[in-house]
Amino acid sequence: MTPAPDPSDAPQPLSAVPPGHAPSGTLNLDESAAMSAEAAARAARHEGPLRIQALPELTPEAARELAAHADFLALDGLRDLAPEVALALAGHRGPLSLNGLEKLSAATAAALGGHVGKIYLNGVQQLEPELAEALIAHNGMIYLGGVKAISLPLAQKLIRCRGFLLFSGVRGLSAEVRGMLRQSARIHVPD
Repeated sequence: MTPAPDPSDAPQPLSAVPPGHAPSGTLNLDESAAMSAEAAARAARHEGPLRIQALPELTPEAARELAAHADFLALDGLRDLAPEVALALAGHRGPLSLNGLEKLSAATAAALGGHVGKIYLNGVQQLEPELAEALIAHNGMIYLGGVKAISLPLAQKLIRCRGFLLFSGVRGLSAEVRGMLRQSARIHVPD
């Protein structure tokens, strides 16, 4: 028999969370409107993982407040990320999930380069050469599970990565590309 879901795990608007609420455990927020810097500061005080779903946009000011959050931060509802917002989020010192992004500009990726730790970009499906150049400068770990293919010229760029790149969705790599990627212990592709 499956236990009933815990209603405290269901996404809720920040307005439904009592002021001063800072228990441990995951806080799932369902924000369908832009978040103010004040609301972001309040959410960032949560003492556990913070997931903000359905957030359509984020200002640099709100991003700076959220970057102060001390635990896992998931902003998977974002579909677009301006470089200024990415730069503010780069100040976050915990794992950062931006899985809602399907495309990422090289400028935005470069702005995220200052982030220390794991970045989840599993929604990104294609790596252009300029984007790859920006991502390989990151010193942490980047999850790119949505990328399905890697060409030989792209592999030649990727092996210069400073951090770790994990491609769980790549299939059908040629022997030449697989051999190229295996030159770096910092790149993981499925067998």
